[in-house]
Amino acid sequence: WYGVGNPDREATRGRVGRWIAAVDLGSALGAIALPLVLLPVLGARLSGLALTAILAVIAGIAVRTSRIDRSVSPPTDEGLDPPPRTGILLAALVGAGTLTGQLVVTRILGEVLGTSLLVLGTATAATLVGSAISARLAPGAVLRFGASTTILAAGTLWWATQGAAAWGLARVPHVFVSTLGAIDPTAPGWLPTIVKLTVVAVIVLPPSFAAGAVLPTLLAAGCRDAASLRRQAGPFEAAWLIGGAGGAWCGALLFLSAFGSGATLALVAAGTATAVVFGALRTNALRGAVGVSGLGALVVGGALFAGAYHDWDDALLGVGVYAWDRGDLSRGEALAGWRDREVTYVGEGRLAKVTIEVSRATNTNYLRVGGRIEGSVAIDRTRPSNADLPTEVMLGLLPSVEGSGRGKLLAIGLGGGTTVSTAARTWDGSVTALELEPEVARALASEAGRAAFPHEHATLFSSENAPTLVFEDARSYLTRVPTTWDAIVCQPSEPWLPWSAPLFTEDFYRLVAGRLAPGGVAVHWLQLYKIDPAAFAAIARGFLEVFPNARLYHPPGTGEVILVGGGTIGGADALDPGNGAKAERIADEWHTVGRGPFPAPLLGAERLRAWCAVEGAARGDLRARLEFRLPLLGDRGENRAGEILQGLRRAAGGGG
Repeated sequence: WYGVGNPDREATRGRVGRWIAAVDLGSALGAIALPLVLLPVLGARLSGLALTAILAVIAGIAVRTSRIDRSVSPPTDEGLDPPPRTGILLAALVGAGTLTGQLVVTRILGEVLGTSLLVLGTATAATLVGSAISARLAPGAVLRFGASTTILAAGTLWWATQGAAAWGLARVPHVFVSTLGAIDPTAPGWLPTIVKLTVVAVIVLPPSFAAGAVLPTLLAAGCRDAASLRRQAGPFEAAWLIGGAGGAWCGALLFLSAFGSGATLALVAAGTATAVVFGALRTNALRGAVGVSGLGALVVGGALFAGAYHDWDDALLGVGVYAWDRGDLSRGEALAGWRDREVTYVGEGRLAKVTIEVSRATNTNYLRVGGRIEGSVAIDRTRPSNADLPTEVMLGLLPSVEGSGRGKLLAIGLGGGTTVSTAARTWDGSVTALELEPEVARALASEAGRAAFPHEHATLFSSENAPTLVFEDARSYLTRVPTTWDAIVCQPSEPWLPWSAPLFTEDFYRLVAGRLAPGGVAVHWLQLYKIDPAAFAAIARGFLEVFPNARLYHPPGTGEVILVGGGTIGGADALDPGNGAKAERIADEWHTVGRGPFPAPLLGAERLRAWCAVEGAARGDLRARLEFRLPLLGDRGENRAGEILQGLRRAAGGGG
């Protein structure tokens, strides 16, 4: 479309800005509509069909509006100069810097505000809106100031706005906590969501406005007519996209894990400043008012970066303030309570930041991944603690209690290592643990991990029966590796996270069942906070469809449940002291949590099935409900675990 009609140079140049802006704004609309409307309402499959239908309509419009008049000689590229190499290189470098910076900023915002498609979509939309605005203004700037001056101005502004973004990122936890603290906990749930999305837009939009001016400036400067624009549009856009792909790849797989988020942002900023200074020297743009303003922008950007890194706190940026209780926020206790903790380990992983925290006030050591608590143990097991030990220890024991207790065991998720190490100490046979983020294992293997998780560290890395660690996605591994297992234990993150939601669906349970040996047992952890009864009932119903003999355990003193399917031996047999050393090992492990005898199942299959029917298990695409709708409800501060547990107890005949 760039090269059709409008031979007039000014009309062609103006069209560059309008078309790029239109493409960016349309993409921004899609980035917002997908997590807010399409996926929550239609689910992934129907959204794909809807987008395919939209593309078909667009294709039809394009065919009708781009027909060439055959009576007119078609334009030719003969005699036109190819795009300048410096312009191609510049487009590639700006694309690399833009995508690398966007990747780092979006990841930090996700770890602070919650990793969801809503945060990702808002960040993407803000980036595109900023680029659309600059694309609309760039042709006019080229006409008035010239291409070189416009590009240099965009570069200096980009440097300054990168500094502003870094400065803002360092303060996002404080701003978010103080703003939510000022909102009444009973206020509508959409208010915190609006605050979250506003923070994302304010951080992301300014740098994208500056960087987004470069490509349309190059196109506007190089088009004498439609033919020259057609000749240059493809190479320039290809260079920008290839550079962006390279920057995103290097940022995700090399820079972040090697240097950390702050250093990666500094690397992008240093490249921007170097390019601006080189361009200014090459074009003698340091003279006059333009040079003075450019130098001023460089100084301002440097001051903002200095302020950002003076207050930069990797531990706080990985704490996940989105998960803090709104009541604690309104009382001003959340940040103060976290400040009382000692952060002993901070590591940048491929997917998320991993930290280890020591909270002596709550007698608990925590392991966080991307801001979420994935493992916790008591510092002193003889004292009260906020640790999830009952659930994690029970997960490790149930394969021996409800299954054969021997053979091959697969644990999905490493967390703080408690479940895997408990299984390794009580299971007779091999134990394999799948973990998506290798940094979790490095954290537990470190000196900080040994001090905070001593029993787990000793079993995972020093014992003769240490489990085998495999770093791979669970669904990929189960699909690819034909091994059958005597027990599969799944301890995924929350069901509203994009990489965890598929592990709560009937499709995944069927995949697990297909990898169980005859008599094998499946054990699945399910958190009840930030989930409503209907969604929980839908998960339980899916599990019952695959494992008709399913039973439900409630780890004492927690807001969580464990689903068990398959198996050949009941808990009473496995725990009978007459079974000798095996029963003794199980009893010893359970007594470490100080919760009395190992509990019996709260519900059997028939009563659990009846409870699901009463609650009206959510219909439709369960994955869409978990992955795409729950994040929209999470800011309401509602924890319905107590309500769900009361209903389960009533179904069990235990009253309220």
